Amino acid sequence: MSALVDISRYDDVGCPWCYSAEPVRLALETRYGDQLRWRTVQVGLHASSAAMSDGGYTPAGLADGYRVFHGRHGMPFCLAVRPRLVPTCEAARAVKAAERQGRGAALERRLRLAYFAETRLLDERGEILGLAAEAGLDTRRLAADLEDPATEAALEADMREAYSPDRVARKLGKTAASRNGGDRYTTPSYVLSSGGRNISVPGFQPLGAYEVALHNLAAGLERRRAASPVDFLLERPGELYAAAELAAASELSERRALRELEAAASAGALERHPAGAGEFWSAGPARVQLSCPETAHRFPAAAAGPAQTASSIL
Repeated sequence: MSALVDISRYDDVGCPWCYSAEPVRLALETRYGDQLRWRTVQVGLHASSAAMSDGGYTPAGLADGYRVFHGRHGMPFCLAVRPRLVPTCEAARAVKAAERQGRGAALERRLRLAYFAETRLLDERGEILGLAAEAGLDTRRLAADLEDPATEAALEADMREAYSPDRVARKLGKTAASRNGGDRYTTPSYVLSSGGRNISVPGFQPLGAYEVALHNLAAGLERRRAASPVDFLLERPGELYAAAELAAASELSERRALRELEAAASAGALERHPAGAGEFWSAGPARVQLSCPETAHRFPAAAAGPAQTASSIL
C-alpha cells in the first residue's frame, strides 16, 4: 500500500522529550502502519561538551531532570551521573550514515536507549560502532559512510531545515534558540504532508493531537485494531519496550498494561529488564543488554549545580 501521509519528525537522539515521546511514535506506527511514511530530521542539539556546559548543563543536573521525566512520562531512565557531558551531533551524524544502508531508525533507537537507559558516551566513534553492531548494521560500511562528505552534507541539510520553523511553531512558541542565533523547531516536532497540504504539530504533544491532524489531512486513513501488550511483544521477539510504549500501542492505560505484562512474566512468557528508574520488557531474551550503574539511586542531586528541570532541557 502506498503511503497516504508523509511525516517529517524533527528529532535528536539526546533529547529527553523525544525519548519520552516514543510511546506516541510507536502508537502511530502501530495504528497506521505503511499508510505513514516517516523521515527523521536530525536537529543536532549539542555540538560539544563545552557548549553544553556554557548552556548551564551539568551531569548531576541532567540526571536529576531525568528523574522528573520518568515520573511524568513513564519511560525508563538511568539516573546515574555520567562522568561528563555528552553532546549529540556525532550520534546525529551516525543516524544519517545509517540511513544510507536503510537502518537509520534501528540505530537511532539503539542510540536513544544507550543515551537514556544507560550512560554510554555517544560522542565517541568506537562506542557508536559497537552499538551499531548490536543494532544489526554493517559497521564497516557505517564507518566509511561516517567519513563520507555526503553524510555531513545530509546532516547539515537536516539542521538547516530544523532551523527554519514554520508559522505555527513560531505562533505557538514551539521554537528554541539555535546555535546559529536564530530559532529552530523544538524537539520533537512533526510536519505531516499529504496531497500538497501540510499540517505541523510542533513540540511535545499528546497522541490525540497527531491523530486529529492526520485524519484532517487524509480522510482515507484506516486505524488498525490494537494488539495486547503481550501479543505485541510476542510478535517482536527479543525487542525491548517500556510499559508506557506498550500501553500506547495497545490503547490501554499504563496500569492495565503493566498488570498484563506482570502476569505474562510470572507465567514465563515475558522477561523483565530493570533499567535504573523503570524497566523494559521482552518476549524471550533481549537482543541487547542494557547496563545502568548501581549508583543511579545514590547521586547527590544538587551537589554539582542546579537540576536541569523538564522545562529547561531542550
